[in-house]
Amino acid sequence: MKRIFLFISLILVASVTVCAQSQDRWTILQDGSIQWKPTRNLPHEDHVEMSGQMLSVVLRYGVDVQQRFHLNRSLVFPMLRMKPNKTQNNLKQRFDVNIPAMVTVDDQTLLNEVVQDITFNGIMRVESDAEFNLQMQQNSD
Repeated sequence: MKRIFLFISLILVASVTVCAQSQDRWTILQDGSIQWKPTRNLPHEDHVEMSGQMLSVVLRYGVDVQQRFHLNRSLVFPMLRMKPNKTQNNLKQRFDVNIPAMVTVDDQTLLNEVVQDITFNGIMRVESDAEFNLQMQQNSD
């Protein structure tokens, strides 16, 4: 009996310690959306899963120690199964998205990205500050 009580006591102490250390990352805004301002406890990654009849999507996203955003999408087509009764036997495709390489001005990519906040209300919106390494070209006539 004493061993069971000791075991339960240890579990309770461990769970209270974990709860005391964890803090909410997300805040609920007035419009019902949720927002995360990544300023502490980095790096951090999270994911959102969405499903329909023809397509399922898993968005994996996160912010690294330098406060740069990264995104990875997994598309699953549950209707495209080779064997109908096997749930895992479907067509899957994973896409890594390199945001700084996608955005260019005069063939210059983003530098020193710092994520300000991530907001989710059915649509994910990421706000970042970044710099461009633009070199002014002078016309020599």
